[in-house]
Amino acid sequence: MPHEPEREVDDALRRTANDARARLWRERTLHPAAISDELAFPASFRRTLARALAEEGGAGPIADHYLERMPRMRVAQLEEDAAPHAAVFHAALDWARLPRLAAAIDRLYGELAAAGVDGEGAARALGAPSAEAWRARSPTLASAYARTYYGGAMPLLHGQAADLAYFLRRAGARGLDLHGAIDRYLTAPLVHELCHFGRDRAAIEPIHLDECIGGWLCARVLPELAFPAAGEDDAIYATPWLAQVGLAIAHAFGAGPTIAAHAGARVWASATSPAFVAAAARLGWDDWCARRPLHLLCDVLDPLPWIALAFAAARGMPVADATLAGLRELSLHAVAPAADPAADRAVVAEALRAMCLEGFVGDGTLRTRAALPAGPIAVDAVRCVVTSPRRGVDTAVPLHWIPPAAAHPVRVHLARLDAIPAAAAALCAGAVGDGDGFAITR
Repeated sequence: MPHEPEREVDDALRRTANDARARLWRERTLHPAAISDELAFPASFRRTLARALAEEGGAGPIADHYLERMPRMRVAQLEEDAAPHAAVFHAALDWARLPRLAAAIDRLYGELAAAGVDGEGAARALGAPSAEAWRARSPTLASAYARTYYGGAMPLLHGQAADLAYFLRRAGARGLDLHGAIDRYLTAPLVHELCHFGRDRAAIEPIHLDECIGGWLCARVLPELAFPAAGEDDAIYATPWLAQVGLAIAHAFGAGPTIAAHAGARVWASATSPAFVAAAARLGWDDWCARRPLHLLCDVLDPLPWIALAFAAARGMPVADATLAGLRELSLHAVAPAADPAADRAVVAEALRAMCLEGFVGDGTLRTRAALPAGPIAVDAVRCVVTSPRRGVDTAVPLHWIPPAAAHPVRVHLARLDAIPAAAAALCAGAVGDGDGFAITR
């Protein structure tokens, strides 16, 4: 049963939804196929939100954002009979014409099965025991999104009017119909939501790490969520900042246990370690209290303390008194897992790809495309990170961790994006000189 502050969150959410729907009814703009379900926050998020609201005195920007603005946008997105929302969210889906989205859902169920989560476990995580059953329960985009982790209280990312208008224009110019537009531009946002799994699962705390693990899993299921294909701009901006933390947690404790715990099929303390779980929860709440960001996450542009925490806890090092400042200074050379050539090459390739992303605003929507960096990719051999020059809408220098075995004091010069795998292999081997489409210099 929820505690009193959580019941107050539920009551406020219900009042906002009722008021928003009453307005649509009065104005005769309620869509005839609207799914007027009871709005609900995920259990772990609701607990964090209630705690933050209590800390803030129950009013202010956080209350306005999560108990007023977001639920009203969600109601309008899925229930208002207005263009372009109605045309996109309530169109009857022919899943045979959504190959990219259907394949990503297949891969997500495959990841669950590989982690030992199938049948009833998969049904608890995603609301259906198989990909086929999930699609059968999803005749429209509205019905699919409404069941997702945040779909009960917040609008779909990149599902606002400006986004949808942009997608439909771009799709039309490429000769794509509505199904083609959905498959190309809304696969990443929907799969991102699905990778949060069930609304009532016991998510790891802080919610920052839940977002990081979800981002890592989604990039594993749909790489283009983080790294768009050539000529495309449908990735979710800044995904690698979060996903690299999830990657480190999986690197430290194993992909299978991480996915099983994230899906709610394993207890986090057994999948990782009790020390990691306790330290993460403490550090996350302390960080929020110190900075109080509206998004309730920790500093998205500061992944290194969380990476160091995962590695240190996996090695059995004491973390009960760890601080984010201390973890930030902890060398990955001292805590990272032992070298694994294949795994290390994969991490380095992902890090190099993260340096090849350009965010920009086009027609009122935030887009991300793959592009060669504005300068050489620098390898910091002490901190075990790669960086590249800021550009576009970046507010910080792009940064991604790499395994210590690949951390040599060099610069990587890319001439082609398809040279990244070879460049990653050369970097891991400690090579210096010219390669096919890249060069490594001291």
